[in-house]
Amino acid sequence: PEIFDGKFDLSLIYPERTRYHVSEFTGFAGVMCAYFASIGKTETAHVFYKTLLKLAPNEGTTRFAASFLFPTVMSKLKRLLGT
Repeated sequence: PEIFDGKFDLSLIYPERTRYHVSEFTGFAGVMCAYFASIGKTETAHVFYKTLLKLAPNEGTTRFAASFLFPTVMSKLKRLLGT
């Protein structure tokens, strides 16, 4: 996404850093998963999602990402209606 200047890896966004808190990574991975799922690149979205499942299977960020890959009927309807 534009917000990350077209960079899809934390080390490209913050080259001066070598370590990240798990919440930084999961937040980034959740946004990347949602982004790639939204533009139809589901294979790439699944890569981020699988990593989230390994690191934080019960976190809200993982559920957020899943909602883009596996939307419910209601969430599909809400997106179509813009609500």
